Amino acid sequence: MPSPFNSTDFAFCKQYTAILKSYADVIKIEYSGALCSAGKTEHACQMMASTPGQYLFAVDRREVIDTRIKRIEKKAAAEGTHPLVQAIFSKSEGQFEAGTENVRQALREQPTKDHDAPHRVVVCTHEGLLSSDLSTYQGWTLIIDETPNIWGFGELQSPFSWSLYKSFFGLKPLDDEWSEVTICRDAPTPTACAKDAAISDDFRDLYRRWKNTRPLVKLTSWEETADGRRWSWCSVWNPEKLDAFKRVMILANSFEDSLTFKLLKQAGVRLVPFSIPDDRQWLPRTVLIRYFASTHRAGTGFWTNPADTGGAEALRKTSEWIMQNTDPENHFWSANLHELIKRNLPGQKLNPKIAGSDAYKHLTCGSFIYTAKPSRAEVAAFARYGITYQEIVRARQNEDLVQFFFRSWLRVPDDPRDGEFRVYDLAQATFLKGFIEATGRPFKSILEHVIEAGVDEHKPKPVGRPKTVKTEAEKQARAAKARISNSMSKRKAREALRKDERDAGTVRKRGRPPKHKGGENAFPHS
Repeated sequence: MPSPFNSTDFAFCKQYTAILKSYADVIKIEYSGALCSAGKTEHACQMMASTPGQYLFAVDRREVIDTRIKRIEKKAAAEGTHPLVQAIFSKSEGQFEAGTENVRQALREQPTKDHDAPHRVVVCTHEGLLSSDLSTYQGWTLIIDETPNIWGFGELQSPFSWSLYKSFFGLKPLDDEWSEVTICRDAPTPTACAKDAAISDDFRDLYRRWKNTRPLVKLTSWEETADGRRWSWCSVWNPEKLDAFKRVMILANSFEDSLTFKLLKQAGVRLVPFSIPDDRQWLPRTVLIRYFASTHRAGTGFWTNPADTGGAEALRKTSEWIMQNTDPENHFWSANLHELIKRNLPGQKLNPKIAGSDAYKHLTCGSFIYTAKPSRAEVAAFARYGITYQEIVRARQNEDLVQFFFRSWLRVPDDPRDGEFRVYDLAQATFLKGFIEATGRPFKSILEHVIEAGVDEHKPKPVGRPKTVKTEAEKQARAAKARISNSMSKRKAREALRKDERDAGTVRKRGRPPKHKGGENAFPHS
């Protein structure tokens, strides 16, 4: 089924992107988009261990910090160097800002400590990096492992709290739908807000984010939200914060397909690719890719719809087939979080986001029953930056598929065993097959529909034609068509009136009406 979201709105927020570009024009980011298991992280650790300097190393999650530090220290010992390696992260990280005040302060102050050490490595998370003041890292090298998420988006309702938003945030209209958020001059600081018990943690987190990113909201006034409507906001992290670094590097699989790449490019950042040498020889192997649904696609709306049990039944049948056809000693699996809690399939249960791990490279069978698609409101927000629905799905859902399955034996060059992956629908299987074959490695992939599972007996019920997001050109064309149609309708109405008058013999000839010979008006007096 083709996606209904196939248009791109190129009416960019010119005032907003101009602000980003004024900073980003001088910023250069080097990147490697090499394949999973190509040695990107190894390259970074070797560089930091062997070449004395000052490095800030940002990883995607705190669980991998310890292993990264051990790899750096092991390589440093082999090189005979002695870097000072320190980690800065919060045990309570999880939201953009929650629990990270000490992390932000520590990251900001770290360059002023041990400043006489010639070789230093500071390790933090993406979350800590994006929420901190980095101006103190003058002359440092920043290495970011995996793609950082610089996009923020949310949908809210504020029928009773809209006046609170109005007291903190001004709105600068950009068009008849969207406005840029400004911070009111007399608004208290986020720290001061913590003293007011009536202001929630969620609002303070949002305030901190908005203070750092200056988002856009799909409103022209806060009063509009008093009727309880859902409204949306979006923001892009400001690349100005990277200005202090002498060098910035990002190491991430398929980085050019990421939303971060597209947003940075839109902001005017100079993105320069570099290659990582990989002379390893890969042995051939075959990957069987099984899928359960051929007549519909994965979607949480279908799976969790209380008015339609077909989605839940399709998931039950999928899980039942996996239960009956899996070796628990050679299987890793995951699903969307609401399903991960309910299911208990054979093998190792993992979280959906698992980039950069080598812990499962001995396994040759994996199942990932998963979807990650944007809402209509987020599609409309991304369209302002020229990003389409298909690009969002590629960067989110499909990238998660790649990262998950490439934790397996596919990471090992000299492992010739054949293996098997299971996904929910045909579109996911087709993407995965194409990706594997495009790697250039001698991997063969075969698709197989699991008909006996009976998942195709269920599919979402049609709910009418979905609303599409129109481009500015499409809007103008539609308006022009309406004007022409309106003009033609009026012309037809005039012609019909004249015909009726002719038929009734009441048509007045051209020119001034004639007068009676006596000079009186041609019309009789009443």
